[in-house]
Amino acid sequence: MGAKKHLVLIGGGHTHALLLKQWAKAPIKDVQVSVINPGKRAAYSGMLPGFVAGHYALTDLQLNIEALAKESGAKFIQAAASDIDLEQQTVGLSIGGTLSYDIASIDIGITTGLKNIEGFAEFGIAAKPLDHFAQSWHQFMKDVQQGHKRPQLAIIGGGVAGCELALAMAYALRNTAEASIEIIDRSEILAEVHPRTRQIIERKLHEQGIQMHSNTEVLRLTENHVHLQKGDNVQSLASSFTLSAAGARPYEWLSSIGNEANPFLLHEGFIQVDPYLRSTNDKVYAVGDCAHMTANPRPKAGVYAVRQAPVLYKNLVAELQGKPENRQLYQPQKDYLKLMSLGAKEAVADKLGWQFSGKLAWQLKNRIDQKFMSLFREQ
Repeated sequence: MGAKKHLVLIGGGHTHALLLKQWAKAPIKDVQVSVINPGKRAAYSGMLPGFVAGHYALTDLQLNIEALAKESGAKFIQAAASDIDLEQQTVGLSIGGTLSYDIASIDIGITTGLKNIEGFAEFGIAAKPLDHFAQSWHQFMKDVQQGHKRPQLAIIGGGVAGCELALAMAYALRNTAEASIEIIDRSEILAEVHPRTRQIIERKLHEQGIQMHSNTEVLRLTENHVHLQKGDNVQSLASSFTLSAAGARPYEWLSSIGNEANPFLLHEGFIQVDPYLRSTNDKVYAVGDCAHMTANPRPKAGVYAVRQAPVLYKNLVAELQGKPENRQLYQPQKDYLKLMSLGAKEAVADKLGWQFSGKLAWQLKNRIDQKFMSLFREQ
């Protein structure tokens, strides 16, 4: 009998979480699985605005990656990956040492950190990774309630995520005196959203007194202040909680993978994958927001990560069993139902050019989110 093959799952994103559930039901003989993730738990993105608003507890949106690994018979390693050696087939670990693999899959998500802005590392908070942001918000609300911090917030990034979080924060602070929230974007606010959806969200932002600064550059952060420039006008905003929800940025360490003899191709820093979810190296797969689907590019959205899970499972099994002919193509849908929270238990739904908003939309969003999380409740 030959040695067991080793499948290494790098990251505890939504796709890998679902994969572990499937592996627990149908494990593959003679395959050892290891899961690498910086934390024992990971946050579910769909319920984050609801958590910020106070509709959910922190535990309601946490996926217990360590418990999922245990349930599936996998080894859990609490660390971050720091590099991958394609020739040696090893993963470098932030805690030191390496882990060898026969097949690896990467699902590490994205970051919204702004290393190029002076002072962000010291005074800013990135919306992603989600688990760190969730913990930071939980602590900030405690500090505000105890009078240790003023309820002055600034959000860098005026896309859907930034506006959802701004409305959620406004709802959470609705009974707090002197609360102020500012959204800052270097271009137009909600530029990527359908015009009718934009009108609905902007109306809510105005109703909540949230100030919007479009076409404005963030120069630097200092303690309790954000320094801006719009045209020739330079100003400072008071902020005790400065959040970046500005775009999707890949983790920098991905750019160090591969070389001319053994290439590992990226698209704007994201891992290029084929329709089988395989990178340009046939031993490494990538899914979720860290991947770029070269044949069918799509925006970064959780719906794609969720629907990649059964395809990834089948393709990893095919690779590990030496039956590549059993692999399956992943064909992402062209559009999907977008459900965006509006602070209170209201949301706006948008698909194929039609929209509706209000409590019914929030109930639909809540039902979908709860259905997803119910898959993991026993954890």
